[in-house]
Amino acid sequence: MADQYRDMTAQQLSFHPYHKQVWAWWKALAYYGMNGNYERLEDAPNGMRSIWIIGKTNLNYIWKNGKYEYLQQITKEDCKNIYGDKTPGTY
Repeated sequence: MADQYRDMTAQQLSFHPYHKQVWAWWKALAYYGMNGNYERLEDAPNGMRSIWIIGKTNLNYIWKNGKYEYLQQITKEDCKNIYGDKTPGTY
C-alpha cells in the first residue's frame, strides 16, 4: 500500500477547515500506529492504558480486565462541533 501521508504538508492542510485538519492528523497517526492511535483494534498492542481506533468514527477504548473495552466515540460531526468549521487565517 502506498504511503498516503508521506508527503502531507502543513500548507496542504491549511486550506481546510480546522476540524478537517484535526481529523486528517488523527488518521495519519492511526496509519502509522503512533501515540495510541490505530486503524484497527487488532493492531493495538495489549495492555495500553487507552487507545483510539480511527475510521469513519474515532473510537476510544481502555484496557480493563485483560482486554480493551469501548469507552466513547467522536464522529466527524462531533469533531466539527469541537474544533470548528473556520479555515485558519479567516477568523
